[in-house]
Amino acid sequence: MTTLTEFLREKAAKHAAESAKNEGIIKEWDDALRRLYAQVRDWLVASDPDRVLSVDESSTDIHEEALGRYKVPRLNIKALGQWVSLIPKARFTVGTAYPPQKTTPERAAGRVDITNEARRHVLYRFHGPNGDVWLIDDLKSSPVELNRENFEAVLMSYFR
Repeated sequence: MTTLTEFLREKAAKHAAESAKNEGIIKEWDDALRRLYAQVRDWLVASDPDRVLSVDESSTDIHEEALGRYKVPRLNIKALGQWVSLIPKARFTVGTAYPPQKTTPERAAGRVDITNEARRHVLYRFHGPNGDVWLIDDLKSSPVELNRENFEAVLMSYFR
C-alpha cells in the first residue's frame, strides 16, 4: 500500500516535470500576446492623434487543463465612458478556422476575446510562414484576417 509520503513525492515529481514542459509553451503564448498588443497599440497611436483612447495592460489568470494556471497580459482600451478589452482565453483552444491560403480548417494556436462583457469578437491565432496570423471572428460570418482596417471596424462597433 502506498503511503501519503510516497504519493505526495510521486505527484510532486510529476507536477514539476509538467510545469517545466509547460513553461516554454506559456512563454511562447505570452510572447505572441505581447506582439499582438504591440501591433494594436501601433495602430491605435496612428489612428488616435488626439489621444481620446486610454490604453493600458493588466494581467489575467487562465486555467487550462493542459497547462494549469498561469498569468498573461490583457489589453484594456477605454474612451468616451466605455471600455473594451483584449482578453486571452486559451493557448489550446477547440476553435477552428480557415487560415489564409488554406483549404482545410485548422485548430487555432490561441484564442483572445475582444469584449466589453456584453458583446464579443474572437481572435484566433495561427502559425503562418512569416509568424503569427490572427483572424477575427464576429461569430456571425466567416472570420477575416486581423489588420488595421478590420480591427478599427470592430473597435468602432464597441464605441458607438
